[in-house]
Amino acid sequence: MCFNSCIMAKNKKSKKQPTQSSPQTYIRTRMRSLPIGQCYMLPDWKEQGATVIVVTRLHPKGTISYATYMVDTWCRGLVNSAYKFNVSPEDFQEDIDYMNDMYPEEFEKVDYSLVHNIIYGAIEFAGEVELMPHSDWALTRYFLMDDDDDDAPFIEMEFGRDGKYVLCVADKIEQSRCKSKLDRILGPGNYEYIVSEEDDDYIDDYVDDFNLPDIGKEGVYAYQHPQYPSKEALSKLHFPHLVDTLNSPIEDMDDAKLDEVMALPHDELSDDLELIIRVALGADWKAIENNKWKDAKYDYHLITTSLLLLGAIGDPSRLDTVLEVARQSEEAYDFYFGDYAEWFIDMVVYQLAKDNLESIFNFMIEPGLYPYMRLRVLQGLTDGIMEHEPERREEVLELLRRVLQYLLDNCEDDKIWDGSLVALLMGSLETLQAVELEPLVRDLYATGYVDEHVYGDIEETLHAIKIGDRKPEILPLDLHEWLRAYRASINK
Repeated sequence: MCFNSCIMAKNKKSKKQPTQSSPQTYIRTRMRSLPIGQCYMLPDWKEQGATVIVVTRLHPKGTISYATYMVDTWCRGLVNSAYKFNVSPEDFQEDIDYMNDMYPEEFEKVDYSLVHNIIYGAIEFAGEVELMPHSDWALTRYFLMDDDDDDAPFIEMEFGRDGKYVLCVADKIEQSRCKSKLDRILGPGNYEYIVSEEDDDYIDDYVDDFNLPDIGKEGVYAYQHPQYPSKEALSKLHFPHLVDTLNSPIEDMDDAKLDEVMALPHDELSDDLELIIRVALGADWKAIENNKWKDAKYDYHLITTSLLLLGAIGDPSRLDTVLEVARQSEEAYDFYFGDYAEWFIDMVVYQLAKDNLESIFNFMIEPGLYPYMRLRVLQGLTDGIMEHEPERREEVLELLRRVLQYLLDNCEDDKIWDGSLVALLMGSLETLQAVELEPLVRDLYATGYVDEHVYGDIEETLHAIKIGDRKPEILPLDLHEWLRAYRASINK
């Protein structure tokens, strides 16, 4: 089957609501924690060599996120993919009805195990001839279980037709892109191909309409890690037992043990915490960035608990070690913090940087850092000041003005600019009701590089800033209060 039909339903326009994390981040960090809902697939995939699959995830409040996968099981693997985030059941059903109208056959409800194996198997089959999955697989894979998960279902399947690759493409341009790889890897004549000259320009229109709005312009992570101390440096710890004490979840540490640790002399304790953090970063950053988390030598608890204790001690001279953690990659963000980054970053940054705003400005303009780490650092500081020292509003406003102006001046530099980060920083402007910065905000949005699905377009963003509904979101500064709130959040 040479299929090039549109797999996407038209997207209804809806009012965008401000949010403090993008759908992309939610998808990467939390989508797999949602239960899998109903799955749908076009039938006769074995005979046709192609199918379209829909996989849903169910949100606690009854809404649905789902991904679609156009799969070529004879050769090319994942040809196209897209998703919709957090839609109502009614809108989802309307999308399914719309897709049903597009095909001569209707979608059938199927078990997740079947679609899991079709998608992963087709991608692996295509990968053997160096045909890579559609670029949106980087996000839509999170709607599926990880194929390396021990609980992931496995079904033995055969791909190709009668054991051979069959390249089925829409035009000769696409044929030429794939054929050279097949010729080189399989050899001419060792596969079949079919070319169907069809006008599929409308497909791109539907795909563009289906996905969430463009995220503007993404930043590039390019941090050059320093030489961290080796494991042998831990022999210099003032309190050697700390590694074992801290290498367990903070929520499992009772109040007495916490008090015992905090009763240690703070200078020596801070020295040890900094050393532990830097040794752990040095031991694991390569494995973490390569997504080989099982090879990490230290559990994430060692760094998160150490950060929290540094924040509780409150020595501002230790800030750079905290910022060194914040210089790590997206994969490190996920590994160490997951959905709880604000719990371990915001309060700590406020405690250590509240009297050194220049250090945060310098961090924010440092090239090549992960945008959501930047967000947590700046928002932690600004929220902390607005919650506990609101009389310092002008200082915070000036800091935000300088950061945003620097981003604007360097909007073409993808090591500085990130469209999602700029949009998310509007949350801090909303907290300050920073109407004074309207001209700067307009200039930022005029670049066309801002992620407009965070607050919407420029007028929606300015309206949110003017109303100022967002309140500072800073966690308790007292360590015991923090721990009680954290346990309650986990249990909830």
